[in-house]
Amino acid sequence: MSWTAINYLFIFLFYLLISVPEMVFWVVVMIGESTWGLWLFNIWVKWPGLYGSWILYFLTVLFPIIQLVNLAEVGNNQPGELNATVQLVMMLITWLFTGIVHVLGFPYVERKYQKYAEANPTAEYAAPAETAPVEEATGTYLEIEDGDNYEEDTEEAVDEEEYEEETEDAEEAF
Repeated sequence: MSWTAINYLFIFLFYLLISVPEMVFWVVVMIGESTWGLWLFNIWVKWPGLYGSWILYFLTVLFPIIQLVNLAEVGNNQPGELNATVQLVMMLITWLFTGIVHVLGFPYVERKYQKYAEANPTAEYAAPAETAPVEEATGTYLEIEDGDNYEEDTEEAVDEEEYEEETEDAEEAF
């Protein structure tokens, strides 16, 4: 019967350590997208949620198996056998479900975080955004004093008639 007590203790502790913080971070994300909430949820799902649900939750499946093996050595219809069987079935279903949800759901959470980080590059925990290279200016800059008439020298001279035609075409389009 001690395996039952250990199993109940581990169920309580492991779900408290893994699932409760994950649910809190998820609620923070659902209430409103804040940088820290989405960042914490992403990190939690990526590491403690994924590995904790596969490794730590497996221990809640292992202890009923050990108890059933010990009870099978003694004989059938022993005290705690039905409890261990129900725990084994329920914890196996829960272990598989949470593990599969983390494996299949993590890419969605990661994409959502990346989209948010790209849309808000100044956010505290956002990934740095890539900047486009700055184009170099073409042309010569002239110092102008008051009253001077000047023409700007550029590599390509602008044809005023062509410019006016393009402007008229653009205005007609709207």
